[in-house]
Amino acid sequence: MLTCPNCGAENRYEAIFCRGCGKKLEIIDELTVENIEEKTGAKRRRRKKDKSELTPKQLHRRSIIKNSIRIAVILLVAFAVYLTQQTPSVSAIPTSEGSRKSFVQKKRELRAGGTVTVSEKELNSYVAGLLSGMKGSKAVKFENVQIALGNKKDKEEIAVRMYVRLFGKRTLFQLFGKLKQTGGHIKFSPTTFAKVGKLPYPAFVMKWHCKNVLSDLKSDTDFFNKLTEATIKDVELKSYVATVSTGSDRFRDRLDQQGCEWEEEGGNKIKIFVTDKEGTGKISSAAREAGIVTPRLSAGKSEARTRIVLKTAGKS
Repeated sequence: MLTCPNCGAENRYEAIFCRGCGKKLEIIDELTVENIEEKTGAKRRRRKKDKSELTPKQLHRRSIIKNSIRIAVILLVAFAVYLTQQTPSVSAIPTSEGSRKSFVQKKRELRAGGTVTVSEKELNSYVAGLLSGMKGSKAVKFENVQIALGNKKDKEEIAVRMYVRLFGKRTLFQLFGKLKQTGGHIKFSPTTFAKVGKLPYPAFVMKWHCKNVLSDLKSDTDFFNKLTEATIKDVELKSYVATVSTGSDRFRDRLDQQGCEWEEEGGNKIKIFVTDKEGTGKISSAAREAGIVTPRLSAGKSEARTRIVLKTAGKS
């Protein structure tokens, strides 16, 4: 501070006239420890004084703004947590032991080199058989992993669904993407966002989670790395409605082992899908293995079904 030599009043360094007597000040700036500290702290003191000079109305308005921002952040976090606990309405993909065996047989064919066509049920039945090799913890337990092939908007998209128990609460993690050939190998390329429940989630973080989850299945990931082609497409099949009265469960299991996809039609009727080349031969074979008479079949109709075509160059 500057002291007025006329009246002794204290004035700021930047003052030209004395606030006490009004006379012009003669500035003699002596460099001392005190005035250095005064100069360096001047800005901070001005801020404090500016704040203290705010009216009660201005202070109240500032307080409202700060509290509103805090509340908005809390509500956003709470809404995000709520979305993670919401399960989207997705249909569970059926699995069976027969379909798992069918995939294992096709896997042997792939090891020798060749091309196979796999249904969604066969693929997921095989994946379900691998879940016992996946590790969990007290807080996190893996219930199921399913792979959905294609959707109405994009037939080539794959959805990897992980059903997980987090502290006892069932949560669905979904990662979306496509299969792409990179460096002679088939790689899964995720889209920008994944989902935890119904909450959008960064795909690269979800991909890291999936990589950790599947790390215990290295032998199988090595096998899939040998694939030279993996294409999702609609395949034209023939559908037949069969009426089965006895031994229906055994018949369904044998159909799965034969690699025939089927759907319940209600009552004792099921719809069976086969290729034109296979015809009804596999249906008759499944009936014989189940120990029943070949069921009566309706006329065949052409229908498109989503399949994944896998190809390898040779032994792996």
